[in-house]
Amino acid sequence: MTLSAKKRNPGQKSVHLRRQGEIPACLFGHGLDPISLRIEARELNKCLAQRPSSLDLSIEGAAKHLVSLKEIQRDPLGNHVLHVSFHALKKDVKALFVVPVRLTDSGDGKKKEGEIGQATQEISLRALPSDVPGEILVDVTNLKIGDQIRVGDIVAQYDKVDFAEEDKNKVLANCYQPRALSLETPQPVDEAKASEEEATSGGETPPEGNKEDKT
Repeated sequence: MTLSAKKRNPGQKSVHLRRQGEIPACLFGHGLDPISLRIEARELNKCLAQRPSSLDLSIEGAAKHLVSLKEIQRDPLGNHVLHVSFHALKKDVKALFVVPVRLTDSGDGKKKEGEIGQATQEISLRALPSDVPGEILVDVTNLKIGDQIRVGDIVAQYDKVDFAEEDKNKVLANCYQPRALSLETPQPVDEAKASEEEATSGGETPPEGNKEDKT
């Protein structure tokens, strides 16, 4: 994937760029002096929707760089991108990436004994840019109640990437007993009948301790 960018002049304010449909950005890393950039919002949003682990950043009038998305700043409601930061990569040097986790089930629609929960939405790993998986797939087909899948359980599947030692005990998915539903069905109240009974009895009966002694 290639994303086009232009250099941003020092006097261009972020708010003015956004009004004209551009997003301020910056590029840094691997000995580069930080470069201030501006990117068309429409093209940037298309790129972000695909969640690439790395991409080619083509800067007008400058060299093309292999980069990863380092940080995305959004407005408080999370609807609009305010600023993005790119980190320059080298093809032969491992770098840190954040990759989404997705659960898979090849059980052909068979009902499980328990409920499946996803405990981790994304995970950090180190790898060469060409070896980064688009997502970490976790097969939950054979999970039973009380079972868990941790990062350490899938290391062998992703032998080209390095997971942090402290993350290997992190739970990715689990199977748990669903909360039992109440079997008691509340009975409907017949308001007309209740009002009739109350009128017949002359209203509520005073509590035993509050009766008057007329003797």
